[in-house]
Amino acid sequence: MHQGVSHHEPGGLSSRQVIDLIQGIDAQIVGADIVEYNPDRDFNDMTAYLAAKMMKELLGKLMVH
Repeated sequence: MHQGVSHHEPGGLSSRQVIDLIQGIDAQIVGADIVEYNPDRDFNDMTAYLAAKMMKELLGKLMVH
């Protein structure tokens, strides 16, 4: 479980589930953001690395003109 967030969500999706959902999006994405990251609670920068991975996946789906 990643700890670098402000508000934990019991029973929330796993990191792998979220990445799979992003990769499975079959629609145009026009914007996205990542919220709740809290560097003060992120030991060893694990949540920062996960947030960067998720943003990379989102950018790969982003609609480009």
